[in-house]
Amino acid sequence: MLRIQSAFSGADVACIAAEEFRDLVGVDTGTESLPLKGCRIRRLKQHLQRHVGKGRFQQQLLLQGEILKDDEEVQPPVTLQLALLPLSEGKELLEAARREDIELLETLLLQPQDPNAVGDAGETALHWVVERGAAKCCGLLIEAGSLVDQLSLPRFFGGVAPLHMACQRGHLEILRMLLAARADPDQASCDGGRPLSIASSRGHLEVVRLLLDAGAKLEHSGSHSSGHPLLLAAQRGNLEVLRMLIAAGADVNRATNLGYTPLLVATQRGHCEAVRVLIEAAADVNRRTLAGSSPLYQACRDGTRHIAQLLLTAKASIHNTWDTSPFIAACVEGHLDLVKLLLRHCDQGHDGQLGALAPAVATLEDPQLVEQVLRMMRKRREADDEELVTRATTRLKCSFRRTG
Repeated sequence: MLRIQSAFSGADVACIAAEEFRDLVGVDTGTESLPLKGCRIRRLKQHLQRHVGKGRFQQQLLLQGEILKDDEEVQPPVTLQLALLPLSEGKELLEAARREDIELLETLLLQPQDPNAVGDAGETALHWVVERGAAKCCGLLIEAGSLVDQLSLPRFFGGVAPLHMACQRGHLEILRMLLAARADPDQASCDGGRPLSIASSRGHLEVVRLLLDAGAKLEHSGSHSSGHPLLLAAQRGNLEVLRMLIAAGADVNRATNLGYTPLLVATQRGHCEAVRVLIEAAADVNRRTLAGSSPLYQACRDGTRHIAQLLLTAKASIHNTWDTSPFIAACVEGHLDLVKLLLRHCDQGHDGQLGALAPAVATLEDPQLVEQVLRMMRKRREADDEELVTRATTRLKCSFRRTG
């Protein structure tokens, strides 16, 4: 029997029977008849943490009044005394963490200095070692009881917990340590950023995988929709992250407060393959923003023909209000190839006049037909859009001259 008593009250803290002791030192089953091996004090302190709620750095074990060092061994039957040491201010600890000095870090923790002491910006030693990518230092601080969900002040990297920093930098080993220490995979930073959104925006595929495996949520009620993981992945054009999030059940049509969907954002950024992935995942090709812009309008405005072709193949509508008409946008921006493409896809059933003109206009043998189409479309509104008609026609005539 290994008995641990309080050095101050003499009360029993823990009593470790032979079977539990064998598990502690890693003795294989079937060797019960052999003499017990010794147990290192470091391992014993780690085991005692669940009994006393304090890490090994705050524990001091004594045998007959003599302090036992972490690399010494004890063997039952024996009775040890346990003293829990008060923490001292940890400013030196912060500096050791900044310098990634693991030897000094352990020395200071053994004093013991407070692993959760904060700097002027609310940062802890754990923040610094995660920022530096120092995995061994990180493990030491977690063992010492560092708070894994501690938020810094906004002036320190925007007000983040260590997990946010690990996701930003793609530190997989550190991320595993933090999650194993029960860091919250859904914790919001001071500006509302979530770990999964951060990893998605940075394109860290394996970080995204770890967070999803840890139960990170794809959706958060009340959270800022522009920080939605799928939208951020679409913005970056990272196909692997997009596919992983979609496979995990992300809503491909979730929109921001202004109505921007992942498909529209991918279109804006010119990410053709991301657009293809989203369309294959049943993204709504006709979903519009609050201002009325559709993905096809955006593609026609930007002149991204391949994206426009994908959208049209997916049955995107070429008809919209005058201000956000894909056809008008292509004309105004002088994208001749898109004007041809749109007219080839014109729906005669929707607009007979435009459909009847489409074959002739698409050949571009007579540039004046484009002006006719624009003027005909103008009649559908009472407002005077003469200036827009003139501007669109002028741009197209310039395009005709360049290609003629």
